[in-house]
Amino acid sequence: MAAFNQRLTQRGAMFAAYDEVLTALTDTSDLDGEAAILTRECEVVMELTRRAVQENANTALDQVAYQQRHDALVTRYEKAHARLGEIEKTRAERRAKRANIRRFLSTLERQPDLVTDFDDELWYTTVDRVTVHSDGRLTVLFRDGVEIVPQAEELPTAA
Repeated sequence: MAAFNQRLTQRGAMFAAYDEVLTALTDTSDLDGEAAILTRECEVVMELTRRAVQENANTALDQVAYQQRHDALVTRYEKAHARLGEIEKTRAERRAKRANIRRFLSTLERQPDLVTDFDDELWYTTVDRVTVHSDGRLTVLFRDGVEIVPQAEELPTAA
């Protein structure tokens, strides 16, 4: 609750900064362009491979030269396809990050006052994890990526 209340006191500045931050952290336009180029590359290589196979079936070719050509096309395709997979993973991560940050901001907007009682929904929608250090300190990692270490005097004491 102390860490969350610390975030609430910074609410105004945080909302002002998040529009730019959200765009910067979750923009996929560069990846979208690269994915389009790689998709086209895969299509071209598949067509070249299909033609090479058809030519080999219809014409007596040097099989060593044909196999080298075929292997080069397969390698080219696999490289482009692997990069496409990496791009899609990164795009999915950015979409998930955007959703987490939006959910976090929405929760903050609905929370008008400082928190005095534990709230399950608030916890699950805003906190990613809490690390308890060997010296008793806590580090709260919020879903938007911000870490807060509440001061000892802010933490509740055991009864």
